[in-house]
Amino acid sequence: MRFGVLLTEFPNQTSVAMWRVAVAMRELGQSVELISTRSGSGRDDFRATFGDDLDRVFNAWPPKPLDLFRSLLADPSSFLRCLRYLSSLRELSILDRGKLTVMTMASASLARHCRRRGIDHLIVHSMADAAHLVAMAKLMGGCDYSLRLGGDLEVYGGDHSQKVHQAHLVIAAAESNRMQVIRDLKLDERRVIQSSLGVDTRRFRPVTILDLPHDPIRIVTVARLNPSKGHRYAIEALRQLNQSGIACHYRIVGEGNHKSTLQNRVDQLRLTDQVTFVGAANQDQVLKELSAADIFLIWSVHRYTPHT
Repeated sequence: MRFGVLLTEFPNQTSVAMWRVAVAMRELGQSVELISTRSGSGRDDFRATFGDDLDRVFNAWPPKPLDLFRSLLADPSSFLRCLRYLSSLRELSILDRGKLTVMTMASASLARHCRRRGIDHLIVHSMADAAHLVAMAKLMGGCDYSLRLGGDLEVYGGDHSQKVHQAHLVIAAAESNRMQVIRDLKLDERRVIQSSLGVDTRRFRPVTILDLPHDPIRIVTVARLNPSKGHRYAIEALRQLNQSGIACHYRIVGEGNHKSTLQNRVDQLRLTDQVTFVGAANQDQVLKELSAADIFLIWSVHRYTPHT
């Protein structure tokens, strides 16, 4: 069986964990190809981490209009199936609906790539628009797929029932996410599993623990700059620690669209000397940051509370 692991805007900081899943699958003897929604920025920053996969990855966007034309020739009804899919979506704005209509070309390119490469199953690291991409690719003769849910459903847009309708599995990051999918999307429990991302303990080994921490205490977070990662709570806690006389320095590793908001909050709290925005980092840089830290801090903001 040949697998494809689909990442969003590869490479980026978020790609690293799921890319390691692909590497682990290869080490177990599976045939795995990397696929991305589109090329991310800062390729040189990630060369040391992703290596040749940066050059071998297939990007669905920008699409190739010729692939859509070929799909129509091979199966004229495939585009009509996509239009029916789009018409079934109820939680999209007119603008978003227009974007997804254009995305049908990328879906055609993805479906054709999977057929040409003999990919039998896609593991998709997203429940957002990438899920629409693969759902329409399936309607155009693409392969089966499973979706990974990395947090609460609300974070990933809407129309989730349509996204998961053709999915083989939904792979939830936490048990609370699994229960939310079963309850809200009315899926059979056998189609929803919980699976945590692991750590490569061959590379990520704890350093010798010092008897005393540094002064100031060194704290580091490695995550994309997104509200769901909870950096804002760490910044608020840092202010309280400073007010209590506990000196800390907080290093934030990662990039994302929430950076300006976080930077503004740091400025408002007058913590510019205590907070460093490191930016995107490859695996070697991350290892150095972790080795130099007293505390590794990672938040996960949970918004869903199951009914009792």
